[in-house]
Amino acid sequence: MGGNAIGNVTAAPVLHLAQIVARVDGDLDKLKDSGVTNIARLVFTLGRSDIRDDGTEIAPEVHDIIGDRRINFRHDADYSATAVLDKVQQFSDDPVVAQLLDDLNAAGVFAGELPRELCTAANARNELRRNAMGILRTRDVKIPLQNGSFVFADVFRPAAPGNYPVMGSE
Repeated sequence: MGGNAIGNVTAAPVLHLAQIVARVDGDLDKLKDSGVTNIARLVFTLGRSDIRDDGTEIAPEVHDIIGDRRINFRHDADYSATAVLDKVQQFSDDPVVAQLLDDLNAAGVFAGELPRELCTAANARNELRRNAMGILRTRDVKIPLQNGSFVFADVFRPAAPGNYPVMGSE
């Protein structure tokens, strides 16, 4: 990402961000790791669209704008629960990250509502979890009701083909 290496992973047909940090290595129980959380927050923020249902597409010019800025995803080596929260907040408050977002917003690399803000830690972890578990989300699916009206819902389903049980009522 720009001049920043954000991790290493062995090639596979499907990869997700939780695999690129060696100490997490795809383990869903370690998604609160501040490093992987902050990497995901930035990667998801950098997507052209703030809706990531079909993946995160980053415009090529984003890498040029990031350039050689050094982005600190971890801030220190304290791993207590309080320190993890502090490192997530430190990343949010980091002047390098704030200036990067200002520069990207000014360059017009994002679609949709501006200015783009840094993705929250909870949102990033939820997205990481869905990606790692192979779950797809479809937004605003129109569902008919017996009285002829409709409700809209987000539908979550496995990405892999196959037959899966569903919930329903009669």
